[in-house]
Amino acid sequence: MHEKKNMRSVARELSQAILNAARGNIPRGARKDYKPYWTAEVQKLEKYLEMERSEAEQAQSVVTNTAYKAAAAKYRREVKRAARQSWVKTTESLNIDRDGHKLWKLAKAMSDDNTSRPPIVLEQDNFHPSH
Repeated sequence: MHEKKNMRSVARELSQAILNAARGNIPRGARKDYKPYWTAEVQKLEKYLEMERSEAEQAQSVVTNTAYKAAAAKYRREVKRAARQSWVKTTESLNIDRDGHKLWKLAKAMSDDNTSRPPIVLEQDNFHPSH
């Protein structure tokens, strides 16, 4: 009997440790700043750009400023390329017969049509100019 209690407490402690680790390391919900085109290459170039910006701010020389501008241009080109590639991949994978919901969701996202927010109503002295 004593061994069963001990096994139960060990199992409970193990379960609690797993849950605590999961709570601390697994993101909850969707990220607000999620970008579907974000790749490891874009991340690497962003870190390099931050390093070049820091050096340009500290040294304040023509050489470091030129290196920063070159890094910024390379970063922007890669972001555009990755976004374009992601768009092509997304649109190629849509099947209008089967994925109508996904198509409408994509169209709403493109038009920034957020129906979850109520409309903004302007009011001045009980007069509604937005109506």
